[in-house]
Amino acid sequence: MSWKYLELTETLSGLYYRSADISALLIRAGFAPEKFVLDGAANTIWTLALKKIEQLSRLRDLLASALEDYPRNPILQSYFEKDSTLLRGVYAGEKPSWKGKMSRGEYEVLIGEQSTLLPISFLQAGLLKAAPVARLVTPFGLATGFLISEGDLLLTNQHVISSHPENGRYKAQFNYETSLEGLPLAFEEFDIDDTLYLSSIADDWAIVHVSGRPSVKYGFLPLREMGPKKNDFVNIIQHPGGEYKKIALYHNVITYYDQRVVQYLTDTLPGSSGSPVFNSEWEVVALHHSGGWFNEPDNPRAVLRNEGININRILEATGQLLTL
Repeated sequence: MSWKYLELTETLSGLYYRSADISALLIRAGFAPEKFVLDGAANTIWTLALKKIEQLSRLRDLLASALEDYPRNPILQSYFEKDSTLLRGVYAGEKPSWKGKMSRGEYEVLIGEQSTLLPISFLQAGLLKAAPVARLVTPFGLATGFLISEGDLLLTNQHVISSHPENGRYKAQFNYETSLEGLPLAFEEFDIDDTLYLSSIADDWAIVHVSGRPSVKYGFLPLREMGPKKNDFVNIIQHPGGEYKKIALYHNVITYYDQRVVQYLTDTLPGSSGSPVFNSEWEVVALHHSGGWFNEPDNPRAVLRNEGININRILEATGQLLTL
């Protein structure tokens, strides 16, 4: 049986991951921090804390205090209001609308007619494409971003970096991964500086500059105009929940696309915001930004969709910037 507060745990871990911030939230909610274990990874701290808070029947007190900081956070709202159909993901923007109904027949056609076989070199190429993907540490939580030029420009969501960054307050951590044996690797941390900030609130993207020349060692993901189609396979390299780098490789099909967004079934978690969405050729087709459960039109069944901003939309807005 899965932990019933898994999504809440992951969200709180992304929003409050420092012991001091967790302690401050507990105090505002009326708890005594000394009665909680505040050492270790944020995910572990929140798992233990939520178990204790549940025993006290005071979850709403905690959520009410957290909602003061993040009033539009969909996970906090969903647990507070006991509404399982709200968004799942750390995204403070508008709830994306449901797009593209897929019937059972379409899934059967997908399995029978669209091959999932790939050359083994696909895995090798994926490792190379993973290198420019970084875990972002911000004053407001953990997220993902990736280098997009040899000039060390980094692309993420506007809701991740929502204003001109101050030197030293935002970090990009590369090689935040585990080894074949499951052991943490040494990672490198670079400052996101204040030399550049370009963003779109409407399309939820932001481009910033990383100091220290990380692209020399880790490379970058070049962007070009793409043509995503329904039923294309997509893969997302990400830092879900601020954890070590992961890739989603199962049930990864596009369910809908238009000039602005691409929607897909690929798994994500809070912390995945700002991840690159790749096609089967390891080309970036979208910038992941949110997702959730939606009711299909004329159908009470809730379906899961994740959504990214079409990379073409970003290229249209940035023009020649990405040649820097």
